[in-house]
Parts: sequence; C-alpha cells; structure tokens
Amino acid sequence: MCEILPQRELVKTEFYSDFLARDGLYYGMNLYVHDSGVNIGDMRIWRNRRRENFDDSDLEVLEMIKPHFRNSMKNSLRFCRVEDRNVAAGRELILSDRLGVERIRSTYGLTAREAQIALEIAHGKTDHEIAEAIGVAFSTIRTHINHVYAKLGIRNRAALVHKICA
Repeated sequence: MCEILPQRELVKTEFYSDFLARDGLYYGMNLYVHDSGVNIGDMRIWRNRRRENFDDSDLEVLEMIKPHFRNSMKNSLRFCRVEDRNVAAGRELILSDRLGVERIRSTYGLTAREAQIALEIAHGKTDHEIAEAIGVAFSTIRTHINHVYAKLGIRNRAALVHKICA
C-alpha cells in the first residue's frame, strides 16, 4: 500500500533534517515493495514548498507502477548479492573492531568524538540515541555530524556508512 506522509510528521524526522530541509524539499511520498515479506526496495518522491502536496491521484500512479518496480528490484538484487556480501563483510570488520574509532579518526582526520559518533551511526543509532548514550545534547550531536559530513565530503548517513564500512 502507498500512503502520503503527513507534513506535520515528516518535519519531525531525522531524514527531514538531514536531507530534505537542506535541499528545499517539503512534501514527500514513498513506495515500498516487498518480496516474500522482505522489503526489497523503495522509491521516494519529493516536492518543494512551491508545489502542492501529493494527493490521491499521485497514489494511483504509484499503485500502477508498483508491480513493475517490484520486478525491477527483484531482478537487480540478483546482480548485486556478491557486492552486498563484500560490503557487509567490511561493515562487520569495522563494527567488530575495538579500535574502530581510532581507525576512523586517523583515516579520515576526524576528532575522537566525531569518529565515535560516525561509528554509532554505522551501528544504526539515531541522533537521539547517540546523544543519550554519550551524554551530550541532541544539538551537539547534529553539530558533530555536520562536521563529519563536511570533512568527508558527504551529505548523508548512507554515504557515511558506505565510506567508513566499505
């Protein structure tokens, strides 16, 4: 099923803070596809404030393309399984390495705190979880993350995880 995420909910998400607001995007809708109960892909469509929010006709279009998108995702998964295993192995190496913070710090020129936060992001923690775990304010975490992004020349969490774990 497709549904439109209400704007009041969207602006509360880290995704909105990390990506959308910075790029001037305001309205969004997602299409998720599953195979045997497993999410195999999603499509995200965004509009800026000058456009209208999505409506039911937009959802109908997503429903029409959904079977084709699902088949496309199933086919593409066949070709990337080997690469995914290699990336996963690299991620496990970083995440299990007790010196991971030091390696990330020295490799990428980060401070110890920035490296620690980068590793926590690689573990899948949210900004709020990281702030609570290390005892600092949420806004401090956001500042550190912005510094990490700038130093690594990246713009989002996915790029961060790929860079330090691949």
